[in-house]
Amino acid sequence: MCLAATFVTNPFRQPDLRRTVAHVIIVSPGTGIYDVDYDLLKATSTKIQSLELSIDVLCLARPPLHIVPLLRFRDYENKLRYCAPSWINISFWSHSS
Repeated sequence: MCLAATFVTNPFRQPDLRRTVAHVIIVSPGTGIYDVDYDLLKATSTKIQSLELSIDVLCLARPPLHIVPLLRFRDYENKLRYCAPSWINISFWSHSS
């Protein structure tokens, strides 16, 4: 996600107010739980909120019974923490015949 936000950042771009949102779609085989680095999560959150970037995650697994997307990280005290960011939209694939 940080790579996508870095790729979209262009200091020479003059934004047109009608088309300012960049959209990233990520297809994942997982269930919406991701282990992330805390510093990278902080940097990504800051960058995504400063840009007009929309991120959608399409998970190919069945939806879990907990809140998703769920980012799991270890803080500086080595405690396991969880975060459900508001800047990611998630949906699950349903294959009905």
